[in-house]
Amino acid sequence: MSTLGAVPTAERSARLAEAKERRSNLVVALFCLAFAGWVLTDLPSSWSLALIAGAMALWRLYLAFRPSTFLDEKGRHELRERARTDLRAARRFRTLLKQDMKAHALMKRNLDTMVPQRERPAALQVIDQWERQTVTQLTDIESVIAQLMSTS
Repeated sequence: MSTLGAVPTAERSARLAEAKERRSNLVVALFCLAFAGWVLTDLPSSWSLALIAGAMALWRLYLAFRPSTFLDEKGRHELRERARTDLRAARRFRTLLKQDMKAHALMKRNLDTMVPQRERPAALQVIDQWERQTVTQLTDIESVIAQLMSTS
């Protein structure tokens, strides 16, 4: 257990961040719609301003309701399988692996504050193992991407 208390998993943190982003996009979209409505009622000659505010509202609504970018283990496995033959899936999987590398670096940086002194060597070993696996997957997917690009 961390000295800071229970630490959320990477999955939980990602889901919380995504939910927060959705809420903020929804609030901004509603504000833009309200502004566009006010412009149309009080300033009827300002159609361009209302159209800009409406476009901003539509974009924020899209961001608020677009499909989740978070992949669970099953979705990640399916993406890995599709990445062998699909260039878009391979690029998406590469992006996920690069995000994993950033997460590993973040875990290493915060190891001092998150893990008690006596457990740090074991935790560092686990993180290093994850990092090696991710690097291996990253080099594999880079070669798959190169192969798919050469055949298309």
